[in-house]
Amino acid sequence: SKRSSGINAEWPLRPGISYKMFVCLLFLQAALQLSWAKYEAECTMKLHNTEIEIGKVVFKSEEGFQSIQANLEGDPEVIKEGKYGLKVYENSVLVNDCSAASTGAEEIEVGTVQAGDRGEINLKMSITIDPLGSPHSFLLSEPAISCAPIKVKIYADGREEPYVARKRRESQRKKEKLKEKKGKKEKKRKRKERKERKDSTAKKSTAKKCTKKRELKGKCTNAPTLEALKDIFYVIEKKPDCYSPKSDTYKITMNSPKFQLDGEDSIVGRAVVLGDGQERIACCNLV
Repeated sequence: SKRSSGINAEWPLRPGISYKMFVCLLFLQAALQLSWAKYEAECTMKLHNTEIEIGKVVFKSEEGFQSIQANLEGDPEVIKEGKYGLKVYENSVLVNDCSAASTGAEEIEVGTVQAGDRGEINLKMSITIDPLGSPHSFLLSEPAISCAPIKVKIYADGREEPYVARKRRESQRKKEKLKEKKGKKEKKRKRKERKERKDSTAKKSTAKKCTKKRELKGKCTNAPTLEALKDIFYVIEKKPDCYSPKSDTYKITMNSPKFQLDGEDSIVGRAVVLGDGQERIACCNLV
């Protein structure tokens, strides 16, 4: 007979594993999954004491890796070109008041960021956590951008198109074809033109309509139409907008996490502030 117990006698356990051990393994697996969980906090920055949004700041943390990314852009008169500090403070801000009285003491210094000439800030910081490694960091350089002048076709109606030069062989063939067409009938055409000039004053009232056929024969000329003018263009050399937005990309190795997104030391709910050392420019609360 089977013993009566709270466990189904047909419970599929492997040989040598008791029910209690099985439950312990489940709790251990859940604890490991919790420690490997991904955490993320972000906020939208606004200028000090305003509702003007300038971009987002994102903090991420997972097993052995953390990252901080900021993509901000504002009025160049407010976010002027130069260096700025990005910091996390003790308190959250109220009504977007970025002052020290609102934020409290400094908690974490994220790092120094560069603002470009157009008021943009782009930060990408990748942090590898290695308890036994040697702490180090380096800044990736910005790629070089080629900025040579380009040729552009400008049409009468204001349109612009890139100009692609034709090959020399094609242009030479066209010139040869034109010479062939003009060669034999050149003298005859000139004689007809002289004759038409003499008779033009006497035959103005009875002049024939200048058709395309007569125009091609050189007997008359028509004023260019608007449709024809649309296809007329001239070529200029134009310098393109070669501005390269400022961007700071850091690769860092640390022995311990730079910040926490869970637990008592979590920075979630605290203020992130952008400042230039003298003034606080913008801030937001991490959520």
